[in-house]
Amino acid sequence: MAQARNALCALVIIFLVAVPLAGWLGSENGPVSAQAGRGVVGGLVGQLKREDDEAELKEIAEHQPRTKEEREEAREQAESAQLAAQDAQEEPRLGE
Repeated sequence: MAQARNALCALVIIFLVAVPLAGWLGSENGPVSAQAGRGVVGGLVGQLKREDDEAELKEIAEHQPRTKEEREEAREQAESAQLAAQDAQEEPRLGE
C-alpha cells in the first residue's frame, strides 16, 4: 500500500509541475514562442529573416541591369511576376 501511495504522490507532483510548465512553454510569451522577436525560436526566426533579406539585397545589387535592354527586360519580368501574384490571390476568392 505504501508503494502505491508513493507512486500516486509522485504522479500528482509531476502533474502539478508539468501542466503549468507546459502552458508557459507554449504561451505567446514563452521561451519557444513563434512570434517574431519573442522567445528562443522567434529570435532565431527573426535573425534568419534578416540575414536572408541582407543576402537578397546584396544579390540584387550585384545583378543590377546595366543596359537599356536589360532594364526593360527586368521591368517586364517584374510586371509579369506582379500579375501572376495578383492572379494567385484572386483564384482562392473565386471559390468562396
